[in-house]
Amino acid sequence: MKTTITAVALAALTALCALPAAAQLVSIDAYLPANCPTDGSVDLTEQIQSALAAEPALLFPGSNDPANPRIYATRTGLETQENAQIVFGPNSRLLRLPSDGVLITLAEGARISGAIIDGNKYSHWPEFQDLGKNDVAIKLLNHCVVEDCVVFNHPGIAFFTYGSYNRVYRCLADRDQWSGDGFYFRGTGNLIKDCEAYDTIRWDYCSSHSGARQNTYVDCRGGDVNFRTYGFIDLEGSDANNRLIRCISPNSSIAIPGAPQTEVIECMASSITFYDHQNPDSIEMYGGQRGIAPRIDGCITTQGGIVIGGWSSLRDRMVPGAIAPMVTNNRMYKSHSGPSDGYSDWSFSVASTDGSGVVTGNILFEFDDGYTKGPGMNLENVEGSDNQVVYGQWQLDLPKPKLRYGYVNEEQVTARKFEYFRQLLAQKREELGVPGEIVSLEWLPLTAQFIKDPRNTGEDAGWQSAVPDEGDSVLEIPVGTHWDFSIGRYSGVGWYYLPLQTPEVPAGDDLYLYISGIDSEAKLFINGELIGNHEGWDTPSLVRIPDELRKPEQQLLTLKVYTPGGMGGVYGPLGLVLTRKGA
Repeated sequence: MKTTITAVALAALTALCALPAAAQLVSIDAYLPANCPTDGSVDLTEQIQSALAAEPALLFPGSNDPANPRIYATRTGLETQENAQIVFGPNSRLLRLPSDGVLITLAEGARISGAIIDGNKYSHWPEFQDLGKNDVAIKLLNHCVVEDCVVFNHPGIAFFTYGSYNRVYRCLADRDQWSGDGFYFRGTGNLIKDCEAYDTIRWDYCSSHSGARQNTYVDCRGGDVNFRTYGFIDLEGSDANNRLIRCISPNSSIAIPGAPQTEVIECMASSITFYDHQNPDSIEMYGGQRGIAPRIDGCITTQGGIVIGGWSSLRDRMVPGAIAPMVTNNRMYKSHSGPSDGYSDWSFSVASTDGSGVVTGNILFEFDDGYTKGPGMNLENVEGSDNQVVYGQWQLDLPKPKLRYGYVNEEQVTARKFEYFRQLLAQKREELGVPGEIVSLEWLPLTAQFIKDPRNTGEDAGWQSAVPDEGDSVLEIPVGTHWDFSIGRYSGVGWYYLPLQTPEVPAGDDLYLYISGIDSEAKLFINGELIGNHEGWDTPSLVRIPDELRKPEQQLLTLKVYTPGGMGGVYGPLGLVLTRKGA
């Protein structure tokens, strides 16, 4: 036995000595013209690609001044060699010039470290206004390593692969709206460790749909800073054996519907959702079974609870849960009185589809403010023990997500929002019954006074006619974003108050209030007089302003908004639409 070990050790040492020495890093400066500025003003795409094609190990030197980094400007389409090593020095950046597609593709076995990529998204507008999900900063093929890289303000996905066995360490996707996912890994055996993603508009991390299997996220962090995103981590419809370990977001959700044998261990999220999902590959793999053995252990939720199927009034059906769910030792803190999501009427719901599974040691800290109370816990067809529900109001000391590189161009974000809802009005014109042509659209202010009405007594008290004298309970919040981003998760009635001054309406024309987005119902008043109603969280509407309320002086527009659950509020801008009948 001793001889065998010695022979193996000697063979390994011989093989190691036979390996080629690590390639010497060559500076990109060798491929740049003499005295070429590296301040982002010159397109270096051709020179960078020539260097990537020729050199197995390439260095992008930085500067000695953090306030004046070396900036290498390039368009998309860069590709490395197989097994290449790309290193960015301190105080260096890669600037994406307006272009579509993938900025840099890492070939098999390639490695990149230290890259800070400025996606330059605001310069892409409006020529490349449709960029988004299909545009990528760093694309990995297979067996790649990405270390200590940053992608910010990028018009698309930051880190992306359909490949397998990649490793991503200590990377950051730091953006704002008009982006894709932060990390999209739809392959096998990928590891994403100690990474961060904020304000990604879609998902911070995503390994969804068939082909995504055995991926592991460890010690990853994320959340919403300026905008409400799709959520923290999405494994919807993935294949088997994906794992989330110690991943933390204080204010966005984890969704794992239909992902068989998924493990969520010691994570934090606003809520965690699983339900039986139609993934054809998983159905075939498991002989017709889909939602199999999710394990959720030692997790904390901060706004909703944990839901694995159950009866849903919103969907008017029983949402199938899972075979053999394992839900143990979790702590769920509810911040509102509604259900956790639209897949169950309960705050904490576990439904087994085969009568097996374990639900034990969980505590639901249910919401109860003395006016409204959360729906509590429901276990169906599953063994449960040592589970508790405690009622009250809960204030958690949570980490505060913040951007470190990304910035928000409020002017352009607002302009894009207005343009989107202007186009929506044009698309829905016939459906909304617009008579004749649209002459003008004038937007109303993007801030309003606001007050919650949890008992729904405001209308009887005359709140439709004037802002109530309720002191600090009256807040100023944005119009054009869901209210939960300003006031936290809230289900029930809330009142918005905006100043209104109508334009002069020529004879034969008509004037409407345009509601581009309200979640989910509203009554609309001018000076206390009801002018109409809005219904539907995803549907715009037009409400005619009566002739007698078209006045040059300032009036009061009041919206009584109700949501039974979800994010709630006036999430789209309000406008005045002037129409003219055709001849």
